[in-house]
Amino acid sequence: MKNNVTMRDVAELSGVSIATVSRYLNGKNKHLSLKTAEKVKDAIKKLKYTPDEAARNLVTKKSNLIAVLVANVNDYFSTEIFKGVSSSLRKKRLYSSNA
Repeated sequence: MKNNVTMRDVAELSGVSIATVSRYLNGKNKHLSLKTAEKVKDAIKKLKYTPDEAARNLVTKKSNLIAVLVANVNDYFSTEIFKGVSSSLRKKRLYSSNA
């Protein structure tokens, strides 16, 4: 089930601008008072807001997707490639096997 809560909703509930919510979400809190940051945090929790990764990828022009192309997924060598890729990503903390 998709969460349709937007940054605008968070901003309205917390009584701040969308830019302030964006700053909070991006960790740029040095310009926010503790009171404001707490209001945004509470609104996010109350609304169960989760950032839209697709929208974020469009804005930043980056994604965390990695493609691995193989000719035959049932081939032993392909399986070893997948294991190696996931092991390397886990070491760099870019992948969680819980996903």
